[in-house]
Amino acid sequence: MAIIHISLQAKGGVGKSFLALMLSMFYRHIERPVKIFDTDPANATLFGFSALNAEKFEIMKKDDIDKRLFDRLFSQILSATDDVIIDVGANAFIPLCSYIISNNLITMLTQEGHQVIIHTSIVGGQNLKHTVNGFDALCSQFPESTGFVIWLNPFWGEIEFEGKSFEKLKVYEKHKSRIRSIIKIPEWDASLHGRDLAAMLEKQKTFDEALASEDFSIFERQRLNIIKNEMFQTIETAQIV
Repeated sequence: MAIIHISLQAKGGVGKSFLALMLSMFYRHIERPVKIFDTDPANATLFGFSALNAEKFEIMKKDDIDKRLFDRLFSQILSATDDVIIDVGANAFIPLCSYIISNNLITMLTQEGHQVIIHTSIVGGQNLKHTVNGFDALCSQFPESTGFVIWLNPFWGEIEFEGKSFEKLKVYEKHKSRIRSIIKIPEWDASLHGRDLAAMLEKQKTFDEALASEDFSIFERQRLNIIKNEMFQTIETAQIV
């Protein structure tokens, strides 16, 4: 049995690939075998990190997404013995969801003994409502056997609505039986830790690569090590691997 992690969020630019990236790095850190697929035709984030050994899976035919190409992707996943991480771009969100639903894919994967977990991001600021509604829609469309992991990302602002935290919102009460875990991304000093993390990601380096690189000063490496330890501890505590 494999765990199939799928990163999904209808709204673009809300850290969806970031959560897939952190999960992929965690797998590499604990040396657990994992197959990583990057299906984002516009911005193949995971594929750019050579240390992750992600496979860029083409879903475009000429200028359009060809849903039949998903057959090849999921035929590999159905027979997987190692865990799988799939990063889905916002522009592929609707075609992939349509494919999953029309093919009863979650049921197929479950019958093969796999466990399916949908990872989605909830962010603060002006996109809070968009990401919450996106989570609500996913829960409504996918079967009850589908588990969800919520990543709360405070980068764009505090995650609360009318003074209520995510766990106090109606959408949480409505779907809490489906939620496997909530991962709260730590808040770091934007001018120090935040800039170092951004530089590491821009250079397309994993934590281990950055910590061994002279491209970063001793203080930058110290802050990156703090981020790594806090992020990986949060993922480990979630017990999703």
